[in-house]
Formats: sequence, structure tokens, C-alpha cells
Amino acid sequence: GLPLVVVPMHPMLDQPMVGTAVEAAGGGLSIRKSSSPGAIRAALDTVLDGPHRDAAAAIGARWRGVDGSVVAADAILALRSEPVSP
Repeated sequence: GLPLVVVPMHPMLDQPMVGTAVEAAGGGLSIRKSSSPGAIRAALDTVLDGPHRDAAAAIGARWRGVDGSVVAADAILALRSEPVSP
């Protein structure tokens, strides 16, 4: 339920994708690991006092409103195109 400032540290891991998803959902910003302290401060100020806070709160409420294990199991079962053979 809190806005994020994502600082991907390695381009080959999932971190850049997570940062992109957070931005796309409106729940925060993604900045480069080479960002200056001033740029980091500006990003933090932006997410704490803007629409990112409201978006993050809404995202958190949606996540808390569902049973993640049931959603995941349903998604896995939906991907199964044919019966599993022994």
C-alpha cells in the first residue's frame, strides 16, 4: 500500500521489469542505479506527495482482497491445455 522508488541494480534480473510494472501501475517510479542523490531525493518526494500514494494504496487494497494461492492455482490450471498423462 506504499509507493515505491525502484532502483534496478542488475539489468539481467527481474528488477528492471519490476520497476517498469510499478511505474505502469502508477504505484511508483523506477530510476537508474547511477542516479545522483538529488535525483533519488526528487523521486522520493514525487512518490510521497503525488498520485503514486493513492495508486499504491489502491493496489495494496486489491492484493489484500484476494487469496493469492487460489488465484495462482486457477492461473496454472487455466494454462494446462490437455490432461496430464501418467
